[in-house]
Amino acid sequence: MQPRSAIACAGLFAGTLVALSGTTAQAATATVQYVSPNGSGSVAGTQSAPTTLTAAISRIAPGGTIYLRGG
Repeated sequence: MQPRSAIACAGLFAGTLVALSGTTAQAATATVQYVSPNGSGSVAGTQSAPTTLTAAISRIAPGGTIYLRGG
């Protein structure tokens, strides 16, 4: 596992990761995000419209929850 991947996993499980997009952090707004292997980064991240893991990480607020759906 590469160092960046390990940091992303640790932050994701701790619920404190705000963003991994380059050097600038985006504002985290969502407290719950749903992710699916066939999700789209342009949707809201709800249970009926799941997003991608990358999009969910950039949107999740500290202490928020990302649910990983099967696919």
